Amino acid sequence: MNTAMFRDERILDRMRYKCSLWKHHKRYYPGATLWWIRYFKNQLRSFVLYEEAERRNDFRQMESYFNACIYDMLRISTLQKV
Repeated sequence: MNTAMFRDERILDRMRYKCSLWKHHKRYYPGATLWWIRYFKNQLRSFVLYEEAERRNDFRQMESYFNACIYDMLRISTLQKV
C-alpha cells in the first residue's frame, strides 16, 4: 500500500465519507469485532485498492502526456534546424 495517497486531502475526505457510511452497517453484526473483521476491513481494502488503481492510472496518463509534449518539442526543434 502506498501511504503517500493518505496525504491527499481529496482521498481523505472521500475515505471519511465512506467510513461514515460503513458505520451504519454496524447494527447488522452482533459485535464491533465481527463488524470490523467481516465488513469494515473488506470495504477499506476495496477502497484502498480502487484509489491506488485510480491514482496509478492518473499518473500513467500524466506521464504519457508529458512524454508526448517532450517528443513534440524535440520534433519541432529538429524541423526548425533543417
